[in-house]
Amino acid sequence: MNITEHLEACKALIEQLPSQPKVQLFSGTLTAENIKDLSLDGQRCYVLLGCGGGPIPPKKERMGLECDAVFGAFVVAKSDPDTKGVSRQAMTTANEILIAFDNYRGNIKTNPNLPELQLIEELFSGMKGNTNFSAWQVVWTQRIKLS
Repeated sequence: MNITEHLEACKALIEQLPSQPKVQLFSGTLTAENIKDLSLDGQRCYVLLGCGGGPIPPKKERMGLECDAVFGAFVVAKSDPDTKGVSRQAMTTANEILIAFDNYRGNIKTNPNLPELQLIEELFSGMKGNTNFSAWQVVWTQRIKLS
């Protein structure tokens, strides 16, 4: 398994969550500006899934060519009309992703470790930039065997 294969496996896992979010691979930093073109229908979240690569551990600490890759899932949804920029749907989906990846290794033969969850946080609320979108992120690292 390599980073691309693992990212596709992560995408498939997120698509199977109870909230059934729409998932696309993503590269870059999430801002209010670069999500304004997303087509959000208010029925389900949009998850932008990416990998930023990561350091190669010292040879004595790994088995073969491995990378401690950083993965991120950016969850975007319309803000709830009865709140000041909050999306319950985005919070719930971010929580589902966190739970799903707590014990998700992917391919056991090529991924020597379980993921290390790093954070769950709101990136911005629907009050920022008058987008009416709320965005949360879930970040984890995982050692991925590259060869």
